[in-house]
Amino acid sequence: MAGPILVADIGGTNVRFGLGTEPQKPVEQILKYQISTFPNPETAVRKYFDDLGLSEAEIGGIKKACFAAAGPVEDDVVSLTNGSWLIDKAHIARLFDLDFLLINDFSGLANAIPYLPERELLKLGSGEPVEGSPKAIFGPGTGLGVSGAVPDRAGGWIVLSGEGGHVAFAPRREIEDRILQILRRRIPGGRVSAERLLCGSGLEMLFEALAEIEQIPVLPQSAKEIVETGMAEETSLQRQTISLFCGLLGKFGGDLALTLGSRGGVYLAGGVALALRDFLPTSAFRTRFEDKGRMQKFNADIPTYLLIGDTPALTGCVAAASYT
Repeated sequence: MAGPILVADIGGTNVRFGLGTEPQKPVEQILKYQISTFPNPETAVRKYFDDLGLSEAEIGGIKKACFAAAGPVEDDVVSLTNGSWLIDKAHIARLFDLDFLLINDFSGLANAIPYLPERELLKLGSGEPVEGSPKAIFGPGTGLGVSGAVPDRAGGWIVLSGEGGHVAFAPRREIEDRILQILRRRIPGGRVSAERLLCGSGLEMLFEALAEIEQIPVLPQSAKEIVETGMAEETSLQRQTISLFCGLLGKFGGDLALTLGSRGGVYLAGGVALALRDFLPTSAFRTRFEDKGRMQKFNADIPTYLLIGDTPALTGCVAAASYT
């Protein structure tokens, strides 16, 4: 039997560690920590081992590891885009004597897609997947993650790693033009990426921009407060904010589907999307996903899903480590 695989899902705010054996089986011993509590990932790994009460012999029995981190992997190093850690593959492999794989967080999610049971997927709208076609995944959290998977000739998948969340924000409607003008003034350099809006802090920025447009005096609110009030109060500025946010998510997902030809489906993930789980199905998400002019039929046939499982990225890490 294969030994345990140490896996980690490292975002901008939190890290989750777990132990897995194969992607078809649940990851076990999952613990969550705040990244700001630790100066580096090595100390967090040691804390995880200590909290599990593992002996040196048990730690030595862990020969493989895969960490999925929220940032681009460059020369086997990740500097978290929205966090303080620097994750060095060679250093961690040497320190813990591991066959170690370091991947982007959304590459981890893309690796997980073939192994996710239906109960961990909430379908948004119509469309059916075409077998053997590319799949795309994206989602708002601390930042905006993007990845994809294309089939290989052996019946497996090649996972794409990129930074698609940093493409330029492209307005489609007049209010989006006005929001773009406001954000150009507020953001140093004036370049507004999709991630500036489609993430937790982006939701807060969108709320403040709408308040300026509507000339409503408001105090800054957290993304959590905006979502909670928006879900509860239909006539509130917060409801207007989350409605626009979901529409922009659908618009971005539709553009991604066109870029990758994702007839195998487009998958939405991330903490902010999960917080909007009850709102997304009736929002403008799917309408904006299909609103592609001459390519509307192309996108209308593509299914969209929200990942609602607890730890899909950890499953993806187990899958990625199993390939090596």
